[in-house]
Amino acid sequence: LDWRACAEACPGLLAVCAACLAGFVVQHGLGGCTGLFTRVAIFYPPTLKAGEVWRLWTHVLLHSDAFHLVVNLFHLLNSLDLEGVPSGVGYPADYALGTRHALSAAATAAAFGSLLGSVGRFGAMFE
Repeated sequence: LDWRACAEACPGLLAVCAACLAGFVVQHGLGGCTGLFTRVAIFYPPTLKAGEVWRLWTHVLLHSDAFHLVVNLFHLLNSLDLEGVPSGVGYPADYALGTRHALSAAATAAAFGSLLGSVGRFGAMFE
């Protein structure tokens, strides 16, 4: 598969992959920034009450180790055909959602995942 054709067909999800890679480098590669980045990006339910809504999505940039990152990137790369279908792959283009819808689905899944993971502490968000 041609990477250039893939980048033209699926710019949104490839940008999410690049953001995850950059988040991993910041989290694990830059010694002094690691603690600050993790504290700002991690999801903690009471921070929603304080208006820190970005945490619903930034937690997807955090990965415990390289294996965790690689597995998540494989899942993202496996779903590229949801955004767009590169020419010449023999896959029906009618199944593609388009960049806007694929990114909306990914953002919704990320936010829902952070909220679902904190169901036990859900009341703390609104006290």
